[in-house]
Amino acid sequence: MRARGPGTDLEAHIADITGFVERSDLRDVTLVAHSYAAAPVTGAAGRLSDRLERVVYVDSAPFAADMRMLDLMPPQTADQLRRQVRRVWRRAEAAHAAV
Repeated sequence: MRARGPGTDLEAHIADITGFVERSDLRDVTLVAHSYAAAPVTGAAGRLSDRLERVVYVDSAPFAADMRMLDLMPPQTADQLRRQVRRVWRRAEAAHAAV
């Protein structure tokens, strides 16, 4: 895994999981997903099927293809969350630039 910034997306999280399992040459892996992790774990499971023993979802479930967590929220809530995330990333970028 590597440091990520505002451009981090679901694909980056899937790549981190699959990369770790493959670099470590792990077999009979159990992936455990809680909440948002259902999305990257489901994606990684599809790529690691020959290395998996099981996938466990805790307070979550696998997402359908092209579905996002925001799709499960009322539109106003999703918009508010997007605005909050943008504010946090802008602050983080400013703090990083100041270092």
